[in-house]
Amino acid sequence: MHKSARAAEPQVTRYDPVWSQVRREAEEISASEPALGGFIYASVLSHARLEDAVCHRLARRLQHAALDPGLMHKTFHEVLEADPTLGEQFRADLMAWANRDPACDRLIEPLLYFK
Repeated sequence: MHKSARAAEPQVTRYDPVWSQVRREAEEISASEPALGGFIYASVLSHARLEDAVCHRLARRLQHAALDPGLMHKTFHEVLEADPTLGEQFRADLMAWANRDPACDRLIEPLLYFK
């Protein structure tokens, strides 16, 4: 078989239980609270990875007329590329909040409101 005739190799993605849980919680919130749907979509569901959602939330939280949110988002991604362990630290932080704070019963809460 020619190389060009071969099917593309499937990409294997790593299962991320923390991100999967955050997305599940986001879908539940969107279904039960339609008024929050746009916020939940922009903050969580439109992103492929937890790292992207965190960058988005930080850029929005730090938004100021003098700062371009796109530039902040780009800068956050450059920092993530420079230190790939930050993603695991994000996950550990979300888990710590959920495990230690009795008022926090979902992983999505620290992502949306505590960051």
